[in-house]
Amino acid sequence: DNGAPEPIRQALIDGALWWADAFEAAGFPGGYDVKVLPDDAHPADIRYNVIQWTHRQTRGWSYGGSVIDPRTGEMIKGHVILGSQRVRQDRMIFEGLAGTAQTGSGAPDDPIELSLARIRQLSAHEVGHSLGFGHNFAASADGRASVMDYPAPHVLAVGERLDFSEAYDVGVGAWDLIAARWLYGAEAPDKVIAAAREAGLSHIEDGQGRSPGTAHPRAAVWDNGDDPVAELENVLAVRRIAIDTFGEDRARTGLPAARLREVFVPVYLYHRYQTAAAAKSIGGASYEYGRIGSDAPRLEIVPADDQRAALAMILRTVAPATLDIPEEVLDLMIPPAGSIAYANRRERFRGRTTPVFDLFGAAETAADLAFSVLFSPERLERLRQFHARDVNYPSVSEVLTTTIDAAIEADVGENDMRLASLKALVEARLAAALLERMNDARLSSGVRAAVRAA
Repeated sequence: DNGAPEPIRQALIDGALWWADAFEAAGFPGGYDVKVLPDDAHPADIRYNVIQWTHRQTRGWSYGGSVIDPRTGEMIKGHVILGSQRVRQDRMIFEGLAGTAQTGSGAPDDPIELSLARIRQLSAHEVGHSLGFGHNFAASADGRASVMDYPAPHVLAVGERLDFSEAYDVGVGAWDLIAARWLYGAEAPDKVIAAAREAGLSHIEDGQGRSPGTAHPRAAVWDNGDDPVAELENVLAVRRIAIDTFGEDRARTGLPAARLREVFVPVYLYHRYQTAAAAKSIGGASYEYGRIGSDAPRLEIVPADDQRAALAMILRTVAPATLDIPEEVLDLMIPPAGSIAYANRRERFRGRTTPVFDLFGAAETAADLAFSVLFSPERLERLRQFHARDVNYPSVSEVLTTTIDAAIEADVGENDMRLASLKALVEARLAAALLERMNDARLSSGVRAAVRAA
């Protein structure tokens, strides 16, 4: 789209061009290119495959689709729609983590450079859809093997500093090369799939990777690493450093001070997606797709020790010390003025203390996220059945009891009223989560009985 502004336009071109390597692997060197749309062409012209840039102030998906001939299935036109709101959100996340001091410097922690790196990923991802490729939500566990996963920034906690040098990968991944060879190349499809298996590459599609209640321990959205539990530990460390160093520099000079309230939300909830990824090990099972009589693999339940390790790590996310916010950060949460008070309300934490920032409201949100993931109906049912097959696997009752004990026995020190209040809050949200599941018609009577007993 020649209406895309710079430097976003070049980032869109760069990301879309990554697919040239995939088509070369499929046997079409030089057969793929990306150019700026001619001035006299319309984005809807059927003769052009188009990456369209749409300016908008509201949230929305980015899309990668095709115009398809219903008679033959031929893809006549690829059409990607990307919205400006996405890069605004990414920049806000990076400013919240790294601050604004390096803005425009080109350094690894420059929020603009990080946002442009994310735009390249987004362009490649949506172009991939328009070329016929689906999601692969196991790719991040294979060393970021596909742009068709949802890429979380891989920020590392190194001592007391944050390392952004590997936030995003560059280029299509090993799985993308396989997918292009399989769909567009002249090789026998079975040979291509065999090459993927030999390389140790996995593929888990959208429906079995997106929802927090799904089972595959390596398939999740917005996660990183081949060990989701170890990565959650890193993410919690990143979050702690970002919160402890949070200050006025997290928003650009000249903006309303209330902007810090919005920037703080993705920092405080920075762990939410990796928590969901780690939870998939609890009552989880790994598998690959296959065919009868040839390469059909078997389902493997996650080892019992790994399930318990995942539970222990997730329970750290609801510890009172994890949910607490330093006093100096709370002092920065200035109420918004005028019309700002009514705009972007979904980008701030709900609270009962308006106009003052509600620490307990933020903590409730984080606790509810953890318990909703941990006690998803599908997970509870799998726990019950896997334990029935082998008593060494954790049961529903064990997971519930361990969670309750952790909440009740949380260390809050002596005479620390704020941590004691956060502890009571976690206990209350846990009770609410259990009451909800106790009456959940989606659950079997056996699981409901275990929840009722807990």
